[in-house]
Amino acid sequence: MQRVFSVSMIRAREATAVKAAGPDELMKRAARGVANAVQDVYEAGEVAALVGGGDNGGDALYAAAFLRREGVPAKVVLLSDHPHERALAAAREAGVQIYQPALNSADILPLLTPATVWIDGIVGTGAEGALKEPLASIVTTLENVRLQLPARKVVAVDVPSGLATPDGMVPGGALRADIVVTMGALKPSAVFPPACYHQSEVRLVDLGLELGPHFARVLEAADVREVVAIPSATDHKYSRGVVRLAVGSQKYPGAAVLATLGARGAGAGMIRLVTDEAARALVLAAAPEAVTVDGRVQAVAVGCGLDPQNLEDRSRIATQIFAAKVPLVVDAGAISVAAQLVHSGQAGAQQMVWTPHAGEAAEALSILDESEWTRERVEEAPIKTAMRLAGLSGAVIALKGAATLIVSPRGHVFVQAQAPAWAGTAGSGDVLAGVIAAVLAGVQARVEEEAGSLDWEELARAVAAGVWLHGVAARRAAGFEDADGQAGGVALRPGYGLEGGRPIAASDIARNLPGAFGQALQARKHSAREAL
Repeated sequence: MQRVFSVSMIRAREATAVKAAGPDELMKRAARGVANAVQDVYEAGEVAALVGGGDNGGDALYAAAFLRREGVPAKVVLLSDHPHERALAAAREAGVQIYQPALNSADILPLLTPATVWIDGIVGTGAEGALKEPLASIVTTLENVRLQLPARKVVAVDVPSGLATPDGMVPGGALRADIVVTMGALKPSAVFPPACYHQSEVRLVDLGLELGPHFARVLEAADVREVVAIPSATDHKYSRGVVRLAVGSQKYPGAAVLATLGARGAGAGMIRLVTDEAARALVLAAAPEAVTVDGRVQAVAVGCGLDPQNLEDRSRIATQIFAAKVPLVVDAGAISVAAQLVHSGQAGAQQMVWTPHAGEAAEALSILDESEWTRERVEEAPIKTAMRLAGLSGAVIALKGAATLIVSPRGHVFVQAQAPAWAGTAGSGDVLAGVIAAVLAGVQARVEEEAGSLDWEELARAVAAGVWLHGVAARRAAGFEDADGQAGGVALRPGYGLEGGRPIAASDIARNLPGAFGQALQARKHSAREAL
């Protein structure tokens, strides 16, 4: 599991660690990580380090020194009058060429254009908010040049310049990075959108910091293995978790099929289907094991393919919300109905999970917050939006996107970004709703067996596990058969940062769910073997 900490905490703990270590010891350790990342993407030509005046600049200088000693042509472009003195001396001693142009793009660009790799050591976490001039204009120009020359690679020190934000918002211009080598612990900009979309890979250099409470978590394969229900010799279809799916309609019958396939692929012991005749026939043709007789269940999903403007569909949604005594997944059109019920003070399911995309979140918040929310407003500040919506709704919110945010009303936060961009396709959310319902049913079944109750953290973690399964299934369907982006010392290799792959449909995601499930189990086996 990866944990995300506030920038202020990391900086305070870094200061303590620096005092306890020898001069520049931690800086050199960080620089070694930067140099290694450069070596991984370097093929030919020269490397140019963009060096500011803070510790990030010192890291970049030491990294340039390491590279030069290892035979990589490296030069430094100083963008500050007060670079780190000892690191600058080390770079000079290693034979690194040092340039200090005027702080304008006309003088800087000729020095950078020949380089095939840029090290972004301009500013770090000490420059929170939008960059100030002249750096703002310089960074904007550099980003435009980078876009025109896609073969150029950028390795950022700690955070991409312009993205030192506490909540993932993008306050102004920023230089995108192919690899971010972050120090000490993951920062919010590494995981929270939209800032996280400016980086393709995040590597973590462990500085041995003693950190306090985390802000958010990212589940990995071994963590998912601890959540999903693995049957024992004495288990059966009822004890493995039974899901009720109130989904599909004459207008959208395919949604019922996709939600059913999602629940089946994620290990549901049984699926009880509540839908109309047209959708029922399609579901039974695709999944004949689904049953159309109601009974005991451990989780419910409602909304996929239902039209809240249709009075019959709306009644079906409201009935499920009021009747559910187990975890309830509310998706698609059902979210606005649930928001209206919550706003009017009517009682409903005690443990709800809402799975909106940005547009549905805006609609729900417009109801609950009694103010105008738009998709654009949500996308500018997703984590703030998800936390606001969780507080007003009393539900766990899974705000869907390339990086999906899972937030409970009690402040538990998970971020999952396994899915490649190919997963943004019609019906993908229907599959996800079924997956989450199946995972919740399995967790609820175990809780019931122990005569306990599911708390908010367990609920949010189970939702995050469902998002992980869906994302890894999409990754496999698109041809990316790496694990979940954490192998080989990489902290995060999110799906949206992957290049290549192939187009997929929602049904392809569903078909790959058993493989994703097995991937989580295999991670546990590797972990156990290493422990021996």
